[in-house]
Amino acid sequence: MDFRRAYETEAHNFKYDRSTERNTALIAIQDDEIMGTLEYDFISLDVAEVTSFKVCNDSKEIMNGLIEEFKYWHPFIKILYFSDLIDSKLKPQKNIMYFEACSLSKMNIENIIPEQLTVSKDKFDQVNQWVKSPEDVVVCTVEIEGAVVCIDGHSRLVSAYLKGIKSVYVYEDTTDDKTLFKECLSWCKEEHINSIADLSKHIVSSEDHHRIWIDRCQQYLND
Repeated sequence: MDFRRAYETEAHNFKYDRSTERNTALIAIQDDEIMGTLEYDFISLDVAEVTSFKVCNDSKEIMNGLIEEFKYWHPFIKILYFSDLIDSKLKPQKNIMYFEACSLSKMNIENIIPEQLTVSKDKFDQVNQWVKSPEDVVVCTVEIEGAVVCIDGHSRLVSAYLKGIKSVYVYEDTTDDKTLFKECLSWCKEEHINSIADLSKHIVSSEDHHRIWIDRCQQYLND
């Protein structure tokens, strides 16, 4: 069974439009059949609330898989509430779950290095609608040769930078294998993309983003 973030094209499977717009919609799929969905909102930097979820046959396995996917994308969340509007026997007692969370740090946006060559205009336009404060921008980073390198959240960072937001929140990925990130960082250096300010000049169409960035990453992984 595949657990992942939902695509925009799958928005019709969810209760709230904002869930796919903000990447707060998760889906469980098996043999092209939707087995479960989960939607949530952020209440604060370390608290979130499940606003809707559906699980085929009340399966605890599917529910647990969706929760694990949530924790993968948001390891900084300590408390997950379940809305009182949700009626399901799969909800935890007292409608609340507690997680052991990683720490967040507030950081000057100018000190975060991108490892992405372009930003899709479609994705940028989407996040630009709701990025309004530092608390809206939490990104995943790794440390490479003493530099803090963003590996997820570039569109949010560019939106924040162009709106004059000076600081955002970061957490560190725990992966030991940084080979791909180092390679991507070298590509950025070749193109003189050494800061979020530099990346903000490379907002391109979704087609160009796919050709310039996604295809190159895929080719590297295939090789």
